[in-house]
Amino acid sequence: MKYGILSDIHGNIEALNAALAKLDDLGVERLVNLGDAVGYYTAPNECVDRLRERDAVSIMGNHDVVACGRVEPVFFNPTAAQAILWARENLRDDNREYINGLPDSRKIADDVLAVHGSVRDRDEYLLFRPEIERSFDALETTYPGVRVVFFGHTHRRIYYEKESDKLYAGTSGDPLTLRGDSLYLINPGSVGQPRDGDPRAAFCVFDDEARVVDFHRVGFDTDKVAEAVRALPFGASLAERLYRGV
Repeated sequence: MKYGILSDIHGNIEALNAALAKLDDLGVERLVNLGDAVGYYTAPNECVDRLRERDAVSIMGNHDVVACGRVEPVFFNPTAAQAILWARENLRDDNREYINGLPDSRKIADDVLAVHGSVRDRDEYLLFRPEIERSFDALETTYPGVRVVFFGHTHRRIYYEKESDKLYAGTSGDPLTLRGDSLYLINPGSVGQPRDGDPRAAFCVFDDEARVVDFHRVGFDTDKVAEAVRALPFGASLAERLYRGV
């Protein structure tokens, strides 16, 4: 099966629609959403609607859990906090209930796991070696038999590979052929707010038969998204970062 792996859409319907159109062209059979469908940008209902329409396999992100009212944004920066509280106020009840029912992680195949932050914690960022090593350790302890983890949260496309006691990382975007003796943590990047210097929407396709991950980028109507968010009191910086991919 071909899986389309999406993460960190963050209320950006223009980016989501562009990504979905590309995934349809690529013949993807199932969508996987790694969390944070809402927050930052101005189309939370439209994004959740699209995921629900496509019967996406979805999990909870750290913005999602605030949007549905389970926790408050006490550890968010001021702009992120204002944006997610705006999303909470503007989410329809049915979409809030849908998000509230999502798990923190789920297996999408016998040896493939979807998480938002890390294997250990929805809110943990996998940016530095200690956290990455601990996540691999948690994978082997908690999910024996799982070889591949797709994660989001950092908004940066990257993969980490563990082969015995060796650890590798890659960011090139070239197709990744999975090796049977390795474990993988794979981040497709962010659809709605990339932070790796490339402003195009990022996502990937996982072919579980060929055991290949293909990374993709597509452009979207950045001006339209930026104009909409600038109309909100907290939106100026959110609009600007779209153009720079940060």
